[in-house]
Amino acid sequence: MRRCNFILAVVLAAAMVRGWAFAEPVGRAGRANQNVENDLFDPGKFFDQLFGEIDPDVKDELSQIEISVNEENRLGDDMRKAYFQYLREQRIRITSKGREVRYLQGLVDLLRPFMTNADRYPSIHVYLARSSRTNARSFPGGHLLFFRGILDFAESEAALVAVIGHELSHLDHRHQLFHLKRIRLAQQTFSGNQKPDSVARFFAKGNLLMRAFAQPFRPQDELVADRDGATWCYQAGYDPREFARLFDNLEQRDGQPPVRLPAFFRSHPYHRDRGKAIDRAYAELRMAQPNADLYVGRENLRRRVTRAHRKFAE
Repeated sequence: MRRCNFILAVVLAAAMVRGWAFAEPVGRAGRANQNVENDLFDPGKFFDQLFGEIDPDVKDELSQIEISVNEENRLGDDMRKAYFQYLREQRIRITSKGREVRYLQGLVDLLRPFMTNADRYPSIHVYLARSSRTNARSFPGGHLLFFRGILDFAESEAALVAVIGHELSHLDHRHQLFHLKRIRLAQQTFSGNQKPDSVARFFAKGNLLMRAFAQPFRPQDELVADRDGATWCYQAGYDPREFARLFDNLEQRDGQPPVRLPAFFRSHPYHRDRGKAIDRAYAELRMAQPNADLYVGRENLRRRVTRAHRKFAE
């Protein structure tokens, strides 16, 4: 049991370091060459060749593992407190008060009704990190952290609304709990609480731990959250093309890495790919629900006043 708890602690620590981020700055040395074709290899297949495919029975067992609201809240509190302490050690102040927090809270409240599982999160707690980093994070239990840099970088209220929708989508789909389910299944195996039916099934479950270490947060989850962010942005009357523009600006700022890395070596898809996916989502939304009066809100963002309180001329 002691070994099992150690494994759990290590995996959660790895997930906290690399997961739940919206858009971290990319270092020059790690930038990928966007001209390399995506189809030169299939990262998923390559990963399965290294570690083996997840056994179908194991997938079924994962789907049956339930994480209660109380468990999620405890996990979210622990993760949030640990991450906030990490920021404070870097002398980054965090606040849950002030004009900017109220501004963000108003936009969160605007989008929350679009969540399928909104009832699981009766209140969403908003925090602001006083840092120029272009980042946002969501924590289980309904906690959102925004860095001031993302407010300055977004350029419009429409882009910021989509960023907020992205973080709410992670909560809505409970993406942060996926690895906890995998860890819990592995715990059952290694602690002896659930005896494997065969040696093959034992190692099939063991592979889940290897995947959790190699890829603590799944890039496909980011694409799902991007699409929800763009969709909810559109449904709220904002222009999701501003969201795609944000990723174009991120790519111009961060540049292009010399080698395009497989998906399992990174926690987020590339900026260009995300922007193109959002443009496609916008085209589909426009065809299904035409709306020629989409709002951008550059002045709203500059003044930190939501459209609900005052709509400035575009």
